[in-house]
Amino acid sequence: MYFLYICGIPCASFKSKKMDILKRLECTPLRFLVLIFLTLLFRDTEMLSQTMNKVLSEKSSFEVIDQNGMKGYKSVEYTYKVYGNTVGDKWVDYLAKYKTTTIKDLSYEGQNRTIEVAICRLDRMDSIIYYIKQDCDQLDLSRDNYKTIKYGCCADLTKVALYDYNNRVIISGSEKIYEGFIPNNKIRFYFSYQSHPDTLTLGQINYSYNASDQYHVVLKSKRSTTRSAVENCPMLYPEIDLSFSGAGRFDKDEEACPFWSLEKIKTINEINFILKLKFDCDSTIRPITIPIINGKPFGKDIETQIYNIEYD
Repeated sequence: MYFLYICGIPCASFKSKKMDILKRLECTPLRFLVLIFLTLLFRDTEMLSQTMNKVLSEKSSFEVIDQNGMKGYKSVEYTYKVYGNTVGDKWVDYLAKYKTTTIKDLSYEGQNRTIEVAICRLDRMDSIIYYIKQDCDQLDLSRDNYKTIKYGCCADLTKVALYDYNNRVIISGSEKIYEGFIPNNKIRFYFSYQSHPDTLTLGQINYSYNASDQYHVVLKSKRSTTRSAVENCPMLYPEIDLSFSGAGRFDKDEEACPFWSLEKIKTINEINFILKLKFDCDSTIRPITIPIINGKPFGKDIETQIYNIEYD
């Protein structure tokens, strides 16, 4: 226990009340200085006590907005999630503190949302390991990466992205990102279809291993892909299928695809399969085939390639 002596008067610094101390002081300038000191002392004591007792407390808020022609709201919400992960051969529990800020105009679809996440070990809450801030509607954490989702508005496709914990993009896509995982093997790869703003581009195929090893195949079209030009395909998203040897089956509704036949491989250069795309809503677009040869699209060590769409 610490004790404070002011004008010869002892008081317990943690349990005594500030006003009780100040009432016993007759010197007005000294009262002012003591007030500042005690304010800082009790504030720091409270913060220390919360950390030592592992107590966190944030205040959420909700504000109705009715100004400048906008009717809607702004909300700030705090939530907490605990999850486990292995570090070496040890199991470690982590705490993720979410701060979600949402601004919604009730006159329109969609919303503006920012999600911030501070991650620390559950037994070391005073030390932040990772900090994330993304403009998205949903943010999901996993062992080696995290995923953001921005829901599509009107006829737009949902935007999905995968990041490492250094906040570097591993892969992005529309609607879904598929993970190719190899049982009993550390090698992972990801692939997706992504819509494209260029009206003479049907979209692109993204294929990635990590934030620094990525490939893209841009699907070039000979005709406009604006919605007025493709009335039967207001949302250009293909049916995706895989062809590979050995056991296993690709389920387009599942985001994880096991490649049992690759279980014994040592490097990504041994990865071979065929990625197939078909736009069922427009039968004039011929099926698209992207072979992954020696771990790269078409077997080429080129980051971005062009694929010319063929039509019937």
